[in-house]
Amino acid sequence: MEKNSFTKFKIFGGTEKVSLIVIALLFIGNYLINQKEIAIGVVAGGLLFLIDFIVIKFLVNSMLTKRYTTQFNIFLFIVKLLILLVILMSLLIFAKLNIYGFILALTAIVFVIVGSGLKGNNDGSF
Repeated sequence: MEKNSFTKFKIFGGTEKVSLIVIALLFIGNYLINQKEIAIGVVAGGLLFLIDFIVIKFLVNSMLTKRYTTQFNIFLFIVKLLILLVILMSLLIFAKLNIYGFILALTAIVFVIVGSGLKGNNDGSF
């Protein structure tokens, strides 16, 4: 019998660890060249996008394993999107978050996710 590979879901896998390392390197690099606003934007954007990636990975896994109904999964995805947008807007408006650092972190994490996906994993996840 073949075992379902989707049940081996890891919340914090290799992609997340590499993403944290990339965020830390970008933060340290920007902090050392006295770009403190960009460094804070890198941390905020990187952590926000990493949390979003983990939640998306959880939702996709729950859809594939049929843990919840499709309607409930869509509802969770919309709630996740709304929460992400509220957090992002509040950071940009009230905290005066540096958008360049934020975009730098988003781009770096996307490269990590794409690289992880191109490498391929045997357990059906990133």
